[in-house]
Amino acid sequence: MNNEGIVKIPAIDLNTIDKLWLNYSKGKFGFSVQKEIYQSLGGTKEFNGEIRDKFGVSVGWRTSNKDGKYFWRNSDDCYYHIDTIGLRGHLPSCLWAGINDGLFQENRRDRLITLFYHLEASGIGNISKQ
Repeated sequence: MNNEGIVKIPAIDLNTIDKLWLNYSKGKFGFSVQKEIYQSLGGTKEFNGEIRDKFGVSVGWRTSNKDGKYFWRNSDDCYYHIDTIGLRGHLPSCLWAGINDGLFQENRRDRLITLFYHLEASGIGNISKQ
């Protein structure tokens, strides 16, 4: 799904999905939780690689190997262990973009920011505007 597709998702549907995640996770997961984390790190509509990377670590989508080198997980190597499921905001995952699908790098970050600001424009989540 591209940015144009994201903004076409009806607000009522996004709100329903977000409320289901919030309800069944007792407030731990959901789009609005992720947006809150992103903004708490200083995230705005403008792309910032450092904030994106901090967000990825915060929600368990970016991790390090034994040598301390960080990398983004993708759908091909993502396993939902209790250590990542335990992280606030880990789900729903944006890792549906595999590294070889041509949508992994630039588009993934753009889609995530687009989703967060579509939530805001739709009035979803009690997140203060930046």
